[in-house]
Amino acid sequence: MTVEKTKDGSELNVRVVGSVDSETAPAFRDEVMGEVEGVNTISFDLKELDYISSAGLRVFLELYKEIVKKQGKITVHNMSDEVKEVFEITGFLDIVDIQ
Repeated sequence: MTVEKTKDGSELNVRVVGSVDSETAPAFRDEVMGEVEGVNTISFDLKELDYISSAGLRVFLELYKEIVKKQGKITVHNMSDEVKEVFEITGFLDIVDIQ
């Protein structure tokens, strides 16, 4: 898994490549949570995310809780059908804005 991040004012843009599973989720969490200071919007490009497990979804939930405290939002772009199905089945489409 690779995480590329850029900050633009109060927006954090994150591109995720590979898989976020029980092995890579802690690194994914550290990469993104380490950048949320002063951020109220996180925009994820998931075009190259191959797979996400429940461990990866827990990171999204943690990020959501942090961002909602700031009255912000999480947006997701370029989600594959497979990853979108995981988000849909688990109800995570309710906490992210799909674009």
